[in-house]
Amino acid sequence: MSQSQALVIDEIMEKCKQEEKWNNEWIGWPKDGSLETQFYQPVLVLVNYVIQQCNRTSGKFARTAVVHANCCPIQNRICAVARKSDIVLVDCSNVQRREGEPVVRWSDIHVVGEIKRTDKNDNVNTDLELAGYVREIFGNQPTRRFVFGFTICGASIRIWLFDRSGGIGSHAFSIHKDPKMFIRVITEFATMGDSQLGYDPSVLVYPFSIGRMDFKKDMHSVSEGQSGTTAESKIERFVLVKKIFYRAVICGRATVCWKAHRLDEDGKELMDKAYIIKDSWRSTLRDYTEGDLLKKATIALKDTVNSRVTKYYYHEDVTIFPISDPAVYQQSQGSKIVDDTFECIRKKLFLSLDDNGRVDSEFHANNPAGNPDCEIHEPLQSCSIGSTSSAVNVNNIPLKKPEYRIHTRLVTSTYGKPIYHFNDHLELLVAFRDTIKGHRNLYQIARILHRDISLYNILIGDDGRGFIIDLDYAIDTGSCQEKNKVQGHRTGTLPFMAIDILLQQSAHGFQHDLESFFYVLCWICCEFEGPCGTPRDKGCERKNLIAWATGLPENIGFMKLGMMQQFDYVMDTFSPYFKSFHHFMRKLHKMMFTAGRIKHDISYEKILKVFQDEIKRRDDENLPTNFGDLGIGT
Repeated sequence: MSQSQALVIDEIMEKCKQEEKWNNEWIGWPKDGSLETQFYQPVLVLVNYVIQQCNRTSGKFARTAVVHANCCPIQNRICAVARKSDIVLVDCSNVQRREGEPVVRWSDIHVVGEIKRTDKNDNVNTDLELAGYVREIFGNQPTRRFVFGFTICGASIRIWLFDRSGGIGSHAFSIHKDPKMFIRVITEFATMGDSQLGYDPSVLVYPFSIGRMDFKKDMHSVSEGQSGTTAESKIERFVLVKKIFYRAVICGRATVCWKAHRLDEDGKELMDKAYIIKDSWRSTLRDYTEGDLLKKATIALKDTVNSRVTKYYYHEDVTIFPISDPAVYQQSQGSKIVDDTFECIRKKLFLSLDDNGRVDSEFHANNPAGNPDCEIHEPLQSCSIGSTSSAVNVNNIPLKKPEYRIHTRLVTSTYGKPIYHFNDHLELLVAFRDTIKGHRNLYQIARILHRDISLYNILIGDDGRGFIIDLDYAIDTGSCQEKNKVQGHRTGTLPFMAIDILLQQSAHGFQHDLESFFYVLCWICCEFEGPCGTPRDKGCERKNLIAWATGLPENIGFMKLGMMQQFDYVMDTFSPYFKSFHHFMRKLHKMMFTAGRIKHDISYEKILKVFQDEIKRRDDENLPTNFGDLGIGT
């Protein structure tokens, strides 16, 4: 903590004494064990008071105010459960009034808090309640890199930081025994800049759009057929038009895809060509990035007419200045660093779990003096909610060591709509046929195995033709090291994973991806009313395949095995729109499966012939073939 900040905190502390907010304890703070509702107003009043004094004392503008959220609705939730946090910090300008009560949106919340009546509630269940609120924030703020939160249990407070590796929490401390630390936490939250609060500084403000991204790109693009690069580079600017996909999670890749247009040198938006910009947080355990593999595939398939694989344009690991004011850091000859959850966000905190799920951490690097980004991290030294293989259970809740992740960005030059937004039977069948061809090209020519065929990884271009995307879980089959590394790992999206992979009875091969294509088509026939992505009415009486999406992988594997042995049972769940698919699906199933399992002699050619025969039956003669010249998708 800097000397100037310490002076501000001392001055606020003195003001609290003078105005009878403090007298050996915080005056008016409910006793431990009081009703939870009795805490709301005292917490609200005290935190707002500290923020006001920070405004007057520090010379900084405290840009956040506190809203007592439990008394007001929070708009735009993403989860099925209507969550209402106890305390949130938001910009004053974003607090609306409805019948005299404050109303905020999840998209405007900077910091979130949970209040409990006693320090006995300072446990994993409370931590997970807070995590539920954070998921809502991430879900409404796709450019958020991390989120701060806090829990107040009686007079005990614990600070949390949530990022794409999970959550880490501080040691709990008493607001009565350490009032200056309490003041410091509130003033830090109130005066942080956007990047210090976790907003992505690489997404720049641009009028009438979501934002702008700039890339320093080689002059010779791989998508233009160039396999080499030159020393010359230029800045290319893209404007984000709309969000087309987002996986709203705390811990994981948190993939978000944007439709984007390039800007010319004069700043004019080039609307004749659409791109997809994909942001995700890849695991540091992967040797190959999606960008590396897609670049390899685009080069390998550059002479393949209609490759049916999305085309590489650019990729990078996102870099940012480590503090919110780039000018200050540049003056000290600082440079950008890679945006990751370990070094950039967590400041090299090392965590280790004990048998109770509460963990200790150590700093293995000193924070730069006067760096405001680092100061709030000093108390972050105990709890973890994360994800890797090493875990303990607390009250039957798994707590895991964090898997560290790197913020990565990929630009592709082909744009389309999801497969389930097909226009008619024919377009659906053609898109599947095309994408299976794309998978064959990836595997046989580029020597890349996809390993994650799902509802979200098949797109339809503006010309009505299908293509395959998303190489996040793909492997280079020419790399022995990569193949050995993934042996025994289950990979894919749960409802669409092959039976042998779910049961861990086989290494992942191309035939398992072909099996996944079959399950995606079954899912569309069962879960959608018809064209244009219209889902089945939840209230209609029907059997469905939702059970494929929940539970243990082994249980899902045995369930699928039984259903593939009695496939007519699955077809009974098809929506009426797909009644004409029964004969085709029965024929496809018979060709692919024996005794409920994928046949060993399955081939691309056999599957493609079944699709082609059905397409011909529906008269495919006039389909366009200009896949390489996609316009703006719909």
